[in-house]
Amino acid sequence: IGLAFTDNRVKLNCCGAQSGCAAYWGLSNLWDPSLTEYNMIFTLVVCTVEDLIGKHRGVWEGKKILLDIDEDYFSCANPMVEATKAFCGDLCVDRLKSLFTPDLTDNQRFLQGLKRYVEQGLYRVGAARFHHPAVKELIGFLGKDGEETLKEECKGRGGVYPASEIVRFADMHELPHHISSVREINDSIGEVASAVSTLNEFSDITCVTISQSITDGYTPSPQSPFIHRHL
Repeated sequence: IGLAFTDNRVKLNCCGAQSGCAAYWGLSNLWDPSLTEYNMIFTLVVCTVEDLIGKHRGVWEGKKILLDIDEDYFSCANPMVEATKAFCGDLCVDRLKSLFTPDLTDNQRFLQGLKRYVEQGLYRVGAARFHHPAVKELIGFLGKDGEETLKEECKGRGGVYPASEIVRFADMHELPHHISSVREINDSIGEVASAVSTLNEFSDITCVTISQSITDGYTPSPQSPFIHRHL
């Protein structure tokens, strides 16, 4: 990882676009490590508190560590699910989830075919659409009834929530979504506090960062002040 401090902001990047941080965070917001002022090799571990103290203990014990605590760990909203619910209703979310199974949304060919279907407006075409190669391919994934459901969902979108959002929904709806109760939040914060004590005893915590995850919508905004204050 390379770090540089410019205009009171930390710039961060790492080598290896197919593995490690660059793959985890994506490339758009990162910098070339060779241009940064300070470079060090890190092992990146993204995990639960239980796994951090358990199976990943060998990674950090007796070493210097940088600890990042993400507030959406305590309560997590999937912003794509929430937006679709708000604009289209629970029934639409349920229908799309039943179409976009994990097996399909792990398939890049399906996602690319879905994108073509939406971007080219093939859902607006009548029976003639069945002759289009992209529609044939999509029916191969969804079946004819599934394509019919998808067509109706795409046509039902207004300008506020365009059909293109359905592609994003397909890609993101399997991400975590669990709005925690106050008790669950408090219990999780207690587990983190205990873990930090263990880390402090058996490693050298050189820096702790807290990611609020508000801008991207993953920490539910009504709960964010409570989580941040208690954390």
